[in-house]
Amino acid sequence: MPNYPIPPQVYLDTHYIAPTGASIVCPDAASFSNALISAQLGDEIVLTSGVIYTGNFTMPVKSTGTGYVTIRSSDPRSL
Repeated sequence: MPNYPIPPQVYLDTHYIAPTGASIVCPDAASFSNALISAQLGDEIVLTSGVIYTGNFTMPVKSTGTGYVTIRSSDPRSL
């Protein structure tokens, strides 16, 4: 009997969920750090293309709103 691979044991939903809240533009590391703290579920944080964000960034647990906090570039073509 052949040894078939084990089928996936976990389902990971990778469908994009569009932000429904505020859009927070971060032109520098300090504003990014503040946005991580203030963003609520459903918000998006937009990092300015071409800027280097240096620091120890952490996001506290979010319980207000629905969905996810999305972090994206202002210009996805420059990633």
